[in-house]
Amino acid sequence: MRALKRPVVLFAALLLIALLALAAWAYWEHTVPAELVYEYRAPEPIDAPGWLTVYDTGFWTKDIFAERFLRETGQALDRCMTMDTENYTYIVCYGAKLERLVYCEGIVSGRFTGVYPWYYGFAYLRQDSPEDSAMVRIYRADKIRIENDPHSNDPACAVATA
Repeated sequence: MRALKRPVVLFAALLLIALLALAAWAYWEHTVPAELVYEYRAPEPIDAPGWLTVYDTGFWTKDIFAERFLRETGQALDRCMTMDTENYTYIVCYGAKLERLVYCEGIVSGRFTGVYPWYYGFAYLRQDSPEDSAMVRIYRADKIRIENDPHSNDPACAVATA
């Protein structure tokens, strides 16, 4: 009986360690490297900083964002910058600078049910000066399907200001 107990305890301990390692991997923050590619002054003051992403299969596609850009600037998006949404994801920050954008492997929507699963991202935004609150900045990152939580009305679920 004693000889049987030792392998069972050892197996249970190894299983527990494996499960803890899997949980740590799933909720470890990954940073999305991004570079600033364009910025412009918003037509009206921005009350609260926020962000959105533009990519080919996202909630915000290039065409939808181009309409918003035209309303805000009076210019066509293609005349100001080139958006390659097939190869890149664009992070548009309103009223702040993007310090970093993070996601976790475990917080994903549609992994098993969706055609295009995406990560729920969390943006760390920074306002260095009062002028930052009037600016819109567009950053480019390698292609990743990432969004802020569309079901949350609480900006704290998607934005942290430093």
